[in-house]
Amino acid sequence: AFEAATTADAEQVARFTVREWATILRQTSDLSFFADKPVTELVGFLTPDAVDPDNVFYVSRFTVTCCAVDAQPLGVPVYLPGWSDEFAADDWVSIDGEFGSNPSSDSDQPVVILPAEVTPIEQPREPYLF
Repeated sequence: AFEAATTADAEQVARFTVREWATILRQTSDLSFFADKPVTELVGFLTPDAVDPDNVFYVSRFTVTCCAVDAQPLGVPVYLPGWSDEFAADDWVSIDGEFGSNPSSDSDQPVVILPAEVTPIEQPREPYLF
């Protein structure tokens, strides 16, 4: 995913899922890498950050390699202070925004999504990523 992201155009980046972004974030925290790569309609369910649950959540999905029993969770951190006033853990959302330096002094995630919009949605017909 990281290699593909280095050459991806805006249309390709717009189709990145939680799987691609989570993989990229494991490989780099260089903010310049994310400069021209906005987050567009990133769909997942909310999982509170274990270290700073008031300000940071993960937009998460389960990925499946073979079958449902091997499902593994992946998530991308999002900085949104007070998010739990409007949303609950496990709510499904679509997120638009951009990556930036994490303003949270507690969270151990260096790069987060700084959302422009977080829209509640229904769980997708296919909640797993394959």
